[in-house]
Amino acid sequence: MATSTKISTTEFDLAIDAGVATEIGGAGTSGGVKIRVKMETGKVTTNTFAISTATGYTIGDGNPRDFFTIDVKTNPVYNTPVFDLIAGTSTCPIELGT
Repeated sequence: MATSTKISTTEFDLAIDAGVATEIGGAGTSGGVKIRVKMETGKVTTNTFAISTATGYTIGDGNPRDFFTIDVKTNPVYNTPVFDLIAGTSTCPIELGT
């Protein structure tokens, strides 16, 4: 997941002369007014990426006289099955490793 935040802030003083201040503030206002203004703009973006792999397997060679014992493990990089031969016996033809 990736998150990025971009914010821009602008701050400034706004000076209003006495004539305008009197109109805004009413009678009794004199000498002008200083207003502090702050504006923030920005956005937050979040992106999520998911990758999935579907894998299936069938173990068999069609010979009912062959017997194998295996451990099925998982490859941690690709999340695919890995087969570890524990023991086995095969008949015609003889298969290597049994």
